[in-house]
Amino acid sequence: MTTYVCTTDKFMSGWGMAEGLINKLIIICNTPAEAEIVLANADARGDQKYISASYKPPSYFHKRWQSTGADYQSGNYYVQIKTRDDMPMWFTKGAF
Repeated sequence: MTTYVCTTDKFMSGWGMAEGLINKLIIICNTPAEAEIVLANADARGDQKYISASYKPPSYFHKRWQSTGADYQSGNYYVQIKTRDDMPMWFTKGAF
């Protein structure tokens, strides 16, 4: 079952492509077990806050992201959608 792990990336917020915006990271997990690993890794990092997981995508998730791009602005958020292929370390237990 697809699980969406969402965080606010404190380090990336406010500069670069997220200048003046809050950088939201959505990591798409294929199973709840993957999501548990990603949640634990996000929690272990000092640059992530407001960490959550849900079977429903957040309101700022664009369903056509694969054709329109994984990085986009939605309101006052700069959204980055990532998968295991993009961030394999996040899917490794105890990586951080």
